[in-house]
Amino acid sequence: TTYSEGATFNISAEDLTLYAIWEAIDYTIAYDANGGSGDVPVDASNYNVGDEVTVLGQGTLAFAGYAFAGWNTAADGTGTAYLEGAAFTMPAEDVTFYAIWEVIPTYTVTFTVVDEVSAAVENASISIDGNELTTDGSGVATVDLINGSYDYTITKAGYDEYTGSVTVTDSDEPVNITLIETRNTVTFVVSQGGVFVENATITIHGQELTTNEAGEAYIDLSDGTYQYVVSIEGQSEYIDDVVVNGEDITVYIDAPEPTYTVSFTILDENSVAIEGAEVTVDDAQLITDADGLASVNLQNGIYDVVVTKDGYQSYNESITVGGEDLSVEIRLNGMESVPFGYSLYPNPVQTELQVAVDAVSIIEIYNVSGKRMLETQVIEQKTIDVSTFPKGVYVVRLTSGKQNITEQLIVE
Repeated sequence: TTYSEGATFNISAEDLTLYAIWEAIDYTIAYDANGGSGDVPVDASNYNVGDEVTVLGQGTLAFAGYAFAGWNTAADGTGTAYLEGAAFTMPAEDVTFYAIWEVIPTYTVTFTVVDEVSAAVENASISIDGNELTTDGSGVATVDLINGSYDYTITKAGYDEYTGSVTVTDSDEPVNITLIETRNTVTFVVSQGGVFVENATITIHGQELTTNEAGEAYIDLSDGTYQYVVSIEGQSEYIDDVVVNGEDITVYIDAPEPTYTVSFTILDENSVAIEGAEVTVDDAQLITDADGLASVNLQNGIYDVVVTKDGYQSYNESITVGGEDLSVEIRLNGMESVPFGYSLYPNPVQTELQVAVDAVSIIEIYNVSGKRMLETQVIEQKTIDVSTFPKGVYVVRLTSGKQNITEQLIVE
């Protein structure tokens, strides 16, 4: 018969022994994150004294900057330590296991960022492991990281983006980076008189470029203003600036056409220099000096020349400038020299030129390049065949004694 405390019963005619009845007490196990975060492991079982219990694992618990080191029966780690999966015997009391966290060691990663000439790059931005760093005036930025491999990106206006990776293994880690300035292509196109110039030299930023057959030359430059000099053999240099601002650019250069010196020597019939003669050519009016000299710079082409001087007959002819300096000698007839009579017809002419003179004369015909095409004597009248002459402008000179007459002839 079972009796509870305080129950009554009748004594029989014999001794009676009452025996204590023992029932097992249930005990529980709890887990404490002890500063960590995440889901705490849960053991829903009830245990009796002497039961063997298996310690649970970390689960999703985490603590930034710390590593999980197991469990302990005291929050400060002074109790009994257990690792995941360990077995222990249940005591006669509830048990709480506290997570034990150990600080994870960190190491300093030092970035040093310079440009192509080893100058420090200030205010470069470095992205690594969620950290945003900025370099100081020495181009340096630092971050503390635990062991591991980390990708990083470095950016700075005016420079190409740089990406890389650094591995931290139980020690501080230096990272030296050279940023490359962002460059854009500058294309030079050199022409002259509508024609592309090959082998022109362009000097810019310490480099010498040479144009190709299309008149083009190329260079990659970072943002900025650059002076350039264009040189074409035998001609004056052309100087200008180009501004590079974040994009490719084409610079068209129309180089001035070259000029050549045309020197005039004005003499009288006796080969004496005429001072103060007025020479008109290409809208320029020149005055001869005491030596009868005057000069002008002209581009290639054909030019009409008119020479006048008081007391002398005016003079007209055409000259051709063809890629080199030119010397022109002109003789003026005095007014007192009565020219001999002559006639040239037709003018313009196609095939036959009729020449009539009242004095025996020598006739010479020159092309615009100064080449003598014909020389012959005329007595009173002569027919000259010009059918083989190329079409164009010619100069006819008639000479009789000390007198000479010059006239322009057009062959059609």
